[in-house]
Amino acid sequence: APALVFVGAANGDAATALARAAQFESAMAAHDVHRPWMHLARSIVLTHLRHLAEAESEVDRYEAGLRHVPYAYYGHAVRGMIRLAQQRPREALAAFAKVLAINPNYPLALAGKARALAALGRPADADRAFAEATRVAPDRPEVWTAWADALAAQGNAAAADAKRVEATRSKERAAKG
Repeated sequence: APALVFVGAANGDAATALARAAQFESAMAAHDVHRPWMHLARSIVLTHLRHLAEAESEVDRYEAGLRHVPYAYYGHAVRGMIRLAQQRPREALAAFAKVLAINPNYPLALAGKARALAALGRPADADRAFAEATRVAPDRPEVWTAWADALAAQGNAAAADAKRVEATRSKERAAKG
């Protein structure tokens, strides 16, 4: 059930994703093992919609449901995304560091770290982190796009355009499988 929420969110249909989350949650038993994942899925959609307080509450519920799982790092990743959206890059960087301490190759945490470093005015560190993220996940267009956005914010339009081309290529590679 949470997978359908993730799919809806990935397809850019946040309203349908949230409706599915509500539908699935209403059918779940109180202690359903999938309930924490539903909260995580909902937190991602709410972050995308910039409903950050609600997203934070859903992350709390996710983490409460998985507090016995030491390697559950997705909550930290979503908190990092929320902190970036709140323009709190130092806190975002700390959240992504928690993720990367558990899974040093998680591409979205690497990209989040890079975005936080760019927001902190550390472009060389950000470029290294983006390079690592694209090495780990060359077929994730959102990583290339985030790098392009960071370069554009620095005033480097030519490099940003090159990364946007890579984003398109990565999307084509991913579609081919």
